[in-house]
Amino acid sequence: MSNEYIALLSDEEANLRELIESEKEMKSEWSGLDQAEFTALERGQSAYDQICDEKRDSSYLDSFWPSFQKAKVHFF
Repeated sequence: MSNEYIALLSDEEANLRELIESEKEMKSEWSGLDQAEFTALERGQSAYDQICDEKRDSSYLDSFWPSFQKAKVHFF
């Protein structure tokens, strides 16, 4: 069990290192942008994040739909 946990932590550490490296690369690319381009890029990222959040929330709610349908049949 502890070996599995250590392997999982190692994988997560590698993933985190990749994310940090990607962030450094993005910051380097963004440093050459003017303020208007940067603001537009931030807005686009924010919109994308909101869409992902809505999709996740929708998927979560959809997971209850089959149970709701079964319960509805029993009540009506």
